[in-house]
Amino acid sequence: MPIRRIFRSRPKLTPQREAYDILASAAKPDQTYYVLTAVAAVIATLGLLLDSIPVIIGAMLVAPLMSPVIAVGLSFSRGDLKLIRQVLSSIAGGALAAVLFSTAVAILAPGFVEGRYVTALTEPTLLDLGVAFAAGLAGAYTFAYKHLSASLPGVAIAAALVPPLGAVGIGIGNLEPAIILGAGLLFLANIIAIGLATTLVFIALGYSPVRGKKGREGRAAAIKVAVALALLVAAPMAYFLATDISFQNRGNKVNALLNEHFPAKKGYSIAAADWVDGEDGETLVVTLTGPGPPTNDTIDEATGELMSSFGSKAGLEIRFVPYYVYEEGKWK
Repeated sequence: MPIRRIFRSRPKLTPQREAYDILASAAKPDQTYYVLTAVAAVIATLGLLLDSIPVIIGAMLVAPLMSPVIAVGLSFSRGDLKLIRQVLSSIAGGALAAVLFSTAVAILAPGFVEGRYVTALTEPTLLDLGVAFAAGLAGAYTFAYKHLSASLPGVAIAAALVPPLGAVGIGIGNLEPAIILGAGLLFLANIIAIGLATTLVFIALGYSPVRGKKGREGRAAAIKVAVALALLVAAPMAYFLATDISFQNRGNKVNALLNEHFPAKKGYSIAAADWVDGEDGETLVVTLTGPGPPTNDTIDEATGELMSSFGSKAGLEIRFVPYYVYEEGKWK
């Protein structure tokens, strides 16, 4: 097929009345909705506790939360206050059920150790907000065109609505406020970003508001609220992103400094490097292995460069661990 025909061809858009009927039903959850949400929450929580990404993905496929979230966009684009209330109530009920079951699993699960996926969910950044917004765009577009329905499971995975709720439950079950607040922020940010994105897509595709002045005003007000909420959650997420960038830059500087003064070609290996706060400032504590301890001059040079890069009160503490090589029947 010529490229021109590809771009000229337009897939058939789902009629607005049909879209409304489908998503309005999602705003009135039944027993199945709550059962699947609870099961998805249990799976997600176990996946987080096991630090298993396949299990977490499975939970996202089971959860039925994506349809109500897409319905947020349709209700906002219509300016339909009644539907907005119903949809938000549906999402809140599902979220509450998920958190309750996640908390129960967290309480029953012994020996909680915070894994990398739990950590990732508790410090969301603007990148996570961007992912949710893109997932919302894809979700609304996929829903609007029936022939794209096969893509919805992928959108559900990208949206990642259930794992944050599982992390909230883990935080409650283990009395970890940082996990509760961080994962809760991510869930709210996902809902807001997806809601804003789906609203914009439905408007762009020509879905009209409720008839009359009330509908137009309701749509305008809904968009303003969505944008304001998006900016509100973006503030702490921007802080987390800036902190991550700063931490990464600091780590790169430290690695460059250590590799320069204690290079691998001389047999040195950095086993650990951690900053420790003290009364006089921070000290970089380095555990170093090698065939022999570094000279005083090398340590002094490294300390001077460290102070120059990180402040005059920065200190360097070297903990040297010698190693021996077993060759020809003896240690050398």
